[in-house]
Amino acid sequence: MKSKILIISILFLLVSCEIFSIRDSELPDSDSDEFLPATTPTILFDNLKKSFEKKNVENYVECFANSSFTNFQYRFYPTVNAVGTFPVFVDWDISSEQSYFTNLVSSLSEQTPITLALTELGYNQYADSAVYNFAYNLLIFPNQNENISETYKGNLKFTIIQDSRNQWVIYKWWDYENDNPLTFSQLKGDYY
Repeated sequence: MKSKILIISILFLLVSCEIFSIRDSELPDSDSDEFLPATTPTILFDNLKKSFEKKNVENYVECFANSSFTNFQYRFYPTVNAVGTFPVFVDWDISSEQSYFTNLVSSLSEQTPITLALTELGYNQYADSAVYNFAYNLLIFPNQNENISETYKGNLKFTIIQDSRNQWVIYKWWDYENDNPLTFSQLKGDYY
């Protein structure tokens, strides 16, 4: 008799707790700040754009060749005008990228949007790398330091490689001026 009461009590407890009931489905967590492994060049360039949009320094740095995962050293080649203006470009490397981007992000309020648009101008695929040419437009609006919007425009060329994780990373970055004197080189030099 006691065992029947114990079994009934346990069953009652389980039923009342709804431990076996079906729950409503939940949408998966979709964090737009998530950095995806760059298994394709498209994902790499999306990660780069998203790192600007989200002002995420860690994700930004992940877009570049890192000596922990490749024998290649990242290199940035600024515009011709920036070479004479910013001597720091002589030894520009991955840590320089991190410093500039950290300083840029720190100077902006959380509400200040940054938008990077890349328009593909062509690419060449090789066995172990690829070269992509883009026109770019980087808009920072408004800049809290000067209270004006800033647009950085130009053309760039990325040489990308796959590292030991089989992820695409930017190995070389060339910056080219067009009609606008505000380029990535100017931005990097100003915020370094």
